[in-house]
Amino acid sequence: MGGDDQPPQGGAVIATHSPPAAGDAGPSTEGYVINSTGLANMVKDNQIQFLRAYGGGEELAKRLKCDPNKGQSKNADFAAAQAEYGRNYIDPPTVTPYLVLIWEGLHDVTLLMLIASAVVSIVLGLAVGHDESVGGGEESSEESSSAEWLEGVAILVTVALVLNVQAMTDWSKSRQFRKQQLELEDNKFVQVIRDGEDLTIHPRDLVVGDLMRIAVGDILPADAVMLHGSEIKMDESALTGESTLIPKCTAAKALAYISPEEAP
Repeated sequence: MGGDDQPPQGGAVIATHSPPAAGDAGPSTEGYVINSTGLANMVKDNQIQFLRAYGGGEELAKRLKCDPNKGQSKNADFAAAQAEYGRNYIDPPTVTPYLVLIWEGLHDVTLLMLIASAVVSIVLGLAVGHDESVGGGEESSEESSSAEWLEGVAILVTVALVLNVQAMTDWSKSRQFRKQQLELEDNKFVQVIRDGEDLTIHPRDLVVGDLMRIAVGDILPADAVMLHGSEIKMDESALTGESTLIPKCTAAKALAYISPEEAP
């Protein structure tokens, strides 16, 4: 079951995947391991054999310390589950530092040409002024060389202003975008069943093994295996680009369809 899906009917699914934790290991059955990587591969590669190896969706739920009807205990060690399987949250990209934006702006070809012309103008102005002072040049020549020197400095000051204005604009936009992302994240909620009670939590508090209750218009914030429900259809256009609703069935029905004799 993919994320960002919208079921038109009600049902219950068990969360099976969050961002993988490094160096994890777990029990293995027929080569299929219950850890963050194994569960992620089960969803990514549509490994129905994974469910078969562990006796179906409900048995897999029990392996994940979840009652197929009542969900996990409210007193479960959710911090340990997040440490074992990873958090169901991806940190938004950090705001690019101001000095980095300045450095990136210096790679603009036009600004590089302006800086080069300013340096040449300053060097020529100083050199000509020095030669004329040594050779006793006229006053008008000194004023001309002084003007060339000032023109070079003026170009450098202009380039510095342009760089800072551009960097400040980009930095402000990045901060505003990050703020909007955090506000959108804070407004997301998911309904889970723990100890037989319906609870509303933030998706970042969802852990592998949680029993989620889904209803019309819900967006699933994690990959999952459906345990109960009927006439479920998902809008997976965010993942596939196809607007057609994709029908889903429970793990038991999927196993019965693939191998009727081995279905739980």
